[in-house]
Formats: sequence, C-alpha cells, structure tokens
Amino acid sequence: MSPQPIIPIFILLLTTATIPRLGSATTLVIKNEQKQNLAYVRCYNGLVIAEEDAIRPGKQITVALPYANKAPGKGELPALCVGAYNPSHGRHNVLYYFYDSSKDFERCKSDCVIQVTDTGFNRWNAEKRVWDMVPPRTWLS
Repeated sequence: MSPQPIIPIFILLLTTATIPRLGSATTLVIKNEQKQNLAYVRCYNGLVIAEEDAIRPGKQITVALPYANKAPGKGELPALCVGAYNPSHGRHNVLYYFYDSSKDFERCKSDCVIQVTDTGFNRWNAEKRVWDMVPPRTWLS
C-alpha cells in the first residue's frame, strides 16, 4: 500500500483547519486595570487553545477568535475564554468565564472589551453603555 494518498489528505486537513472564514472572527480586547496583579487568560476555539497569556497590570491584549461570532452548529464546540488572577486578599481557585460563543455570539458580533479590576472581570455592554460583572466560578482544590 502506498503512503501517497495520506499526504494530500493530511495537507487538506491542515489547510482547512488553519484558514479562518472571512468575516467570521470575534475580537476580544482584554485590559488589566489592576494595580499589581497579573491577569491570566486562556481562550479556546473548540478544543484548541487559541490564546494563553499573562497580562501585566496596566496592559492589554487583543485576541481574534475565528468562527466565534456565530452559535456553534451541531457537533461543534463553542469558543470559550476564561480568566483568573491571584488577588492579594487570598481568593484562590476562582475562574471567570468571560466569553462563550454559544451565549455571547450576538452580543459580541465583531468585538468585546473585557476589563480586569481588583474586584473581578467585567464585560462592556455596548447596548446599555455599562460594565457588566462576569460572575466568578469557584472550585475546591
């Protein structure tokens, strides 16, 4: 059996997995407004880590998530972004799920602004022109 048919199939899979559809990206701008704590961010496009970063105080990052501005289709996994920080007052094991394409695709058609403060993660609500608090999720270790 010749290995030649496997190579074109592999190339086809590789190119279709890495080429984003035009006009189908959501951009997240994540700003760390804290004075002294790092903010940790991890975004997934399905099962693939699209971005993983530690944001220094006073800095921001921009994350483009292809395919994230639509509700996941049947059998598709949503794009997710989760954040955490280690506040000086000792609250550990707290995660903030600040973007989920299965819920936020309408709200964040083109971009979303996320702010990290000493009290948690907040998402800009352009419709109401206010910051909405992202509820934390705590787990036991």
